[in-house]
Amino acid sequence: MGGMNFGSGQGAFDADEASFCAAAALELRELLAQPKASDFTRKRYPNEPLYALHRNALMADGMSPSSRKELAMGRFGHAKKAKVGEQITCPGCGTLQTKASYQHVFCKDKVKGRSTCKDFINNWFDPARLVRTLERLEREDELRGVRR
Repeated sequence: MGGMNFGSGQGAFDADEASFCAAAALELRELLAQPKASDFTRKRYPNEPLYALHRNALMADGMSPSSRKELAMGRFGHAKKAKVGEQITCPGCGTLQTKASYQHVFCKDKVKGRSTCKDFINNWFDPARLVRTLERLEREDELRGVRR
């Protein structure tokens, strides 16, 4: 008889081989279901701010939080030092843009009801500001009767 022979030949495809195949199939399904950086686009998520899409793309690529923060800080420093007319990258979303004025650092992306790249980065870099923001959100939720 030709072909592959699994196991002893008597009930050749036994429980061990079956569980191995099931585990391999599950692992393959999980790998295929993981998001890729290219999944996070404005076209696919029109109501999400660019910084959230960029952050999720970096996380999908496996970048750690400390590496993402270091990247954002580097972009912020470069944007602050750049001259008017030079190309800069928004620290929040990674958008390439031309510096329009001496204080221009962030993009002008704004999604109604969401914060901007500037708010996101400032809250991320300054823990005291983040605490104040979270406290304010809690007070607003209490006034509206919303529980998080």
